[in-house]
Amino acid sequence: MGDSPEVLQAKSLGKPEKSFGLSFDKLWGLAKDYKELLSSSIAVLSAILAGITWVNAHFATEEEVSGLECRMLANLNLQLLPHELNLMSVRIDVKQADINRLRQAGNTTEPIVNVLVQFENQVKEMTAEREMIKKSYDDTLKKAVDSSCYKKTK
Repeated sequence: MGDSPEVLQAKSLGKPEKSFGLSFDKLWGLAKDYKELLSSSIAVLSAILAGITWVNAHFATEEEVSGLECRMLANLNLQLLPHELNLMSVRIDVKQADINRLRQAGNTTEPIVNVLVQFENQVKEMTAEREMIKKSYDDTLKKAVDSSCYKKTK
């Protein structure tokens, strides 16, 4: 009644009787029956994944927008501040020429002296403002060189 070892080995190498109730052949047959539904489902899933990938790649992240804002502000300052410096220098030169013209006129009346003092104070204020603009330009230039917003980010 006992099977020989060869028979037992042959039985153990054969197909299992029923594992989980589905065999590969049954699953393949089921897939053939529903191939249109299966291919449609795969197409929809692929379209959704492609859309998600495209949106993620296409739209900028908050980090990219911050970097762009940083570079744009630095570039704007680096372009405008030299023009402001030149304008301030011209205003100082014009005021200085006015002072020299009044002094050369030789008129030392009180209203003229008051105007000279006022002009000299304005020249001092404009010189201080020009120095602040120059410092701002130098600081912006240093930040632009050292800034991480100019370093390539991934």
